[in-house]
Amino acid sequence: PLYSSAASDVYKRQILNWIAKNPPYYGINWSNAMEAAIRISNWCIIVNELKQELLTDVDFAGKFYKSLAEHASFINENPENIIIKNNHFISNLAGLFIIYSLFPVFKNNSRLLKKTSQKLRNELKNQVYEDGVDMEGSTAYHRFVTELFFLPFFLSEKLALNLFDQQDSARLHNMFLFIRHVIKPSGNIIQFGDNDSGR
Repeated sequence: PLYSSAASDVYKRQILNWIAKNPPYYGINWSNAMEAAIRISNWCIIVNELKQELLTDVDFAGKFYKSLAEHASFINENPENIIIKNNHFISNLAGLFIIYSLFPVFKNNSRLLKKTSQKLRNELKNQVYEDGVDMEGSTAYHRFVTELFFLPFFLSEKLALNLFDQQDSARLHNMFLFIRHVIKPSGNIIQFGDNDSGR
C-alpha cells in the first residue's frame, strides 16, 4: 500500500540511492529536461503524499530539497523548445508546475508558478487543436500529452490556484473525448503515428 510505513521506507531508500549515484548534470540520467521533469514530478507527488513520514526525516528532507532545486534549475536551463515545441517542452513545463505548486519554497515562487502556467496555457492552444487532438498526429503521444496537461490542471483545482480558465478546461475535455474514441474494447488504443513505448 502507498501509505504504509514499509512503503515510505522503500521510497526514501530509492530516492536517496538515486541522488547518491547520479550527481547533478552528469551522466545519462541528466541528458535532457524531459526525463528530469518526469522524474521529479513522480518524486514530488510521492513525497507530498507521504510528507508526514518522509519530510520529518531531516537528512532525507535536506537531500530531497537540494535535489528539487537542482532539478528545477536543470529544467529551466535546458528547455526543449529551441528547434520545435512538442511533448518534450510540455513535460518541462508540467514538471516545473508540479514542483512550484507542491513545494512553494523558491524565491518568487508565485511568479514562477504563474509564468509556468501561462506557458502551459500557450502550449495547450498552440499544440492542441480545438477539437482536442494533439498536433503530433500520434494516438500514443496524444494520450501522453493529455496526462502532462491533466496533472497541472488537477493540482490547480485541488490547491485552489485558479490558474486555468474555462477555455483551457474545454480543450482538455476534448482531449479526453478523443482518447475515449480511440480506445478499443480491449482497453488498448488504436495505433496511429509514432509510439516510443514511453508509457
